[in-house]
Amino acid sequence: MARADFPDQQTLTRSLGVPVTTNYGLTSTLATLAVTAASRIPRAGTLLGRIAQMTPRPTGTGPWLITAETPLSHAWATGTGQAIGTAVLVRLTADRLAEGNLSSGVHSLDHMMDLDDRTLAGLARHGIAVAVDPK
Repeated sequence: MARADFPDQQTLTRSLGVPVTTNYGLTSTLATLAVTAASRIPRAGTLLGRIAQMTPRPTGTGPWLITAETPLSHAWATGTGQAIGTAVLVRLTADRLAEGNLSSGVHSLDHMMDLDDRTLAGLARHGIAVAVDPK
């Protein structure tokens, strides 16, 4: 796993009142290291983008894992097809928005949707496993 400063880390730290760290991992250690390098070395992202265009497998189709950690708990989600996983989460969020239970304005996902049975069932229908483990 590689450390990543996803925006969720900042918003969750504020809303939970505890430091949150985020990490990511790709199918291979080499790919994870390449993405990490691309985020830290100027112009490396451009080179990796060109290499990715030459690969036969589209990006975002392999297995994925994301974790979030606080001093009190560790959460993770995993599935296959990062792009599909993103689409599933957008669909579940849109369904919640369509219910009209939110006030107008900007809302972060952690305030719009809980990891309740309904959300977990929606994710599971699409092969996404989620767990929150207390430390």
